Amino acid sequence: MPEDPLGRSTPYGTVIGFLQAANKADYELASNYLEGKQSAKRKAELARSLQVVLNRGLKIGPDDLSKAPAGSLDDGLPANLEKGGHGNL
Repeated sequence: MPEDPLGRSTPYGTVIGFLQAANKADYELASNYLEGKQSAKRKAELARSLQVVLNRGLKIGPDDLSKAPAGSLDDGLPANLEKGGHGNL
C-alpha cells in the first residue's frame, strides 16, 4: 500500500497532522484529516470547531496515540475506534 502523503496511515499521524494544520489556521488542510461527505467549506468549519474543542482540555499526549496502521486492537474497542484520552477517536 502506498504511503499517505499526509501521514494519515496511523492514528498518531492523523491526529498530529490535523493539529499541525489547525495550529497554522490552515483549516482547508486540516479538513483532509476528517472523514465525511460535507462540502469542503463545511469540513473546514468543522476542522476549526474541532480545534476549539481540543484546545479546551484534551487530556492526551502524542505518545498516547498508536503508531500502528490498524491502531490499538487490544484495547477492547471495535476496530474502527481508537482510544483518545477520556473518549474515543
